[in-house]
Amino acid sequence: MVPEGAELCAFVARVGGYQSLTARLAFGFFGIIELLPAGSRARAVIEIKSDADRQQVSTAADLDLTWLSRGGEPARPSSARLIETIRSFEPPTGVGHAYLLGATSTVRAQRQALVAKGFPKDRIFAEGYWRPGRVGGHDHVDDQH
Repeated sequence: MVPEGAELCAFVARVGGYQSLTARLAFGFFGIIELLPAGSRARAVIEIKSDADRQQVSTAADLDLTWLSRGGEPARPSSARLIETIRSFEPPTGVGHAYLLGATSTVRAQRQALVAKGFPKDRIFAEGYWRPGRVGGHDHVDDQH
């Protein structure tokens, strides 16, 4: 799942939101992170409903993990905190890959922010798993969506 030669992997997701599917997929990121080899770098930002949703992650990689707790508040259609986190993120030099998962509107804004910073589009995996008015399914977020 991690492209060969990637020097940094960034993972951004929302957990405890509208659908349990999103939570399972977001915590699936941890499986990828745990498999990263020693010497690789990973930055993960996970929005959770409350501090009780934190999970333990073990990895040989150099992991910078940030939990953004909503303090028990319900998820909203768009996460300003996650969008701002990406807007303020300065990708280090080298080859990177970003994985974005959450509400479609949030993922779309995050992808646009990364592209505006010059992050290569083909190194962004962006999937929206919730949007108003739809139950189930997901949106692959790219230039057309």
